[in-house]
Amino acid sequence: MKLLLVEITCPDIRAFGVRSLASFVKTAGHTVNILFLPPFFEQLRPESGTVHLYPDRIITDFLKLSKQFDLVGISFLTYYFDRAVQLTQSIHDKLDIAVIWGGIHATTRPEECLQHADMVCLGEGEEALVELLDTLERDGDIKAIKNICSRHKGQIFTNPVRPLIKDINSLPFPDYDLKTHYAYSIFDDAIVPLNDRLMKFFSEAGPLSQLGTYYQYKTMASRGCPHHCAFCCNSIYREMYRHEKYLRWRSNEMLFQEIESALQAVPYFNSIMFFDDSFFAMPNKVMKNFTAEYKERIGLPFATQSSPQTTNAQKLDYLTDAGMVYLEMGIQTGSDRINSMYKRKQTQAQVLQAAQAINAVTGKILPPDYHLILDNNWETDADVLETLDLVLRLPRPFGLKPSSLVLYPGTELFRIAQEEGLITDEKEDVYRKAFGAPKSTYLNLLILMVNYSFIPLGLVRFLKRPFFLKHFNKNSWHPLFSAVRTVIHFTDRARRKIKKLTKRRGR
Repeated sequence: MKLLLVEITCPDIRAFGVRSLASFVKTAGHTVNILFLPPFFEQLRPESGTVHLYPDRIITDFLKLSKQFDLVGISFLTYYFDRAVQLTQSIHDKLDIAVIWGGIHATTRPEECLQHADMVCLGEGEEALVELLDTLERDGDIKAIKNICSRHKGQIFTNPVRPLIKDINSLPFPDYDLKTHYAYSIFDDAIVPLNDRLMKFFSEAGPLSQLGTYYQYKTMASRGCPHHCAFCCNSIYREMYRHEKYLRWRSNEMLFQEIESALQAVPYFNSIMFFDDSFFAMPNKVMKNFTAEYKERIGLPFATQSSPQTTNAQKLDYLTDAGMVYLEMGIQTGSDRINSMYKRKQTQAQVLQAAQAINAVTGKILPPDYHLILDNNWETDADVLETLDLVLRLPRPFGLKPSSLVLYPGTELFRIAQEEGLITDEKEDVYRKAFGAPKSTYLNLLILMVNYSFIPLGLVRFLKRPFFLKHFNKNSWHPLFSAVRTVIHFTDRARRKIKKLTKRRGR
């Protein structure tokens, strides 16, 4: 069977999941190609409520490629639902090819997805997809394949999920055979075979650009997450596999073999990103062995993600010695009440302790970025002020990555919002809500101001006084605050460019 896997992705074509899936299917003897469809760059500034669709010229390219295959698989996040529907409908209108959807949205909403797709894959897809292709190849009956839901003559067939893959060391390395990959090219404004120019463009490591030109290989040392956050898709998978061990780690040997293989396939990769949900969940002793071997065998600068509960000075020492130059940490909120709602077992003291430990190694790493969730329907101004107060106490330098709370289907917060009538139109309130575009409220503006080192913290503390809150914390001021945010952003960019030019001239 010939399978085309389509990844509707953010501006990053190093998609670990779909590449791993492709490798597994290839080892089973099937032909697999991957198509990466990152969003168009005029749409990179997200705007809630907008229906983002591909232009006709891209749909034409997509259909020309798809007609060479027996099955098309589409993987996407909720925000790209409209695009998945568009691609699927174009195939059904023009080609006699079945379409299967996968990913977290398909897992949480299989019956909705089967209104558009012919099949849906739930949960981990490796074994299920191979069984499906084997069955289709011999014209067998697919209606009883675990993890697969299907639609046949108007009737929907659903099946239970199979057990998790316990030994993730047994999985093949992600597919980096660029000769079998395609991508939308901003240089050609067309779908083209993936080439080095595109790969470099999409894999350039943003934060590391402060240190030079780096192309980053993304991988994961684990599957699963140790946390139970009520806003995250991991809570859905945890419930789905509640009787199994959800967090699974790979051995150092297999992980390093994978990285070495990727560096041979794509020689210009010169940095690594471990984007596990919480890489720092690795115990201290295991981290010590991992970093010692990484330093000896790989030795490239790398980045990671952490959480306050799992971050400590000992791990940071091991990691920075091995070459870690950047990390992100999820704080999300400074309110104990909202933390309880999120089911995040962390305190302000833990956040500050982790931030201080990170600050202690800032001479060895770039300033960290801390994630925050804003625009929570259940938050009061007092809750947001607690977050602002916590951020003001974090040791500089650091960056903030604020996002707007999206109530993703299947999560506990989504269920609560439904019960309380907070979601009136799922498509508008959830599917088309822009994750990366917090509202231009006064309190959000104050939090954002802390992100910029040229703005004195004393000014922010002054502006959060009750007098200013009383007069400016109103919806009528939002257009002005949006303009202020834009001015601050471009002022910071100009400062950075001037600083870079000054450094070059000083050499």
